[in-house]
Amino acid sequence: MINQKRGLSAVIVTVLIILLALAAVAIVWAAVRPALSGAGDQIQGTQDCLNLNLQVTACSATAAVGSGGSALVTVRRNVGGGTSLNNLRLIVNGQGFDTDGTEATPAGAPEVLESQQYTISTGISGLVATNPVNVEVGGILNDGTVCESISQPTTCTVA
Repeated sequence: MINQKRGLSAVIVTVLIILLALAAVAIVWAAVRPALSGAGDQIQGTQDCLNLNLQVTACSATAAVGSGGSALVTVRRNVGGGTSLNNLRLIVNGQGFDTDGTEATPAGAPEVLESQQYTISTGISGLVATNPVNVEVGGILNDGTVCESISQPTTCTVA
């Protein structure tokens, strides 16, 4: 009797291995793609925030009994990367208080190489010279991206 069993040819085996490899790549890509697609947008937003060059150049705070105080803050926008700045984000922190202070978004933002003054509420009552407040500045871009504090804290003089 002649053996009638036939094996798979080398060509068919090779094609099957290639198809299995392609299927594996497609499955891995389907799992990894969502994680990679949002990363570029996050990197662009972070780069835009890093390009902002904002600086608090002056700050003076006044104490108001029982209601918190106010601060007159001068912000300068130095030459940056041409980022579209929509608004400022001023962060006021008190030292030695129960509260961390407040955030304010005053109307408008300075143009490049321009300084503007803003009067904001500190949200901190009982301001005295021995417990000063610090102000930091961040930005809100035209696309809504909120840039955290991008400046060094500036200590306000307390009057």
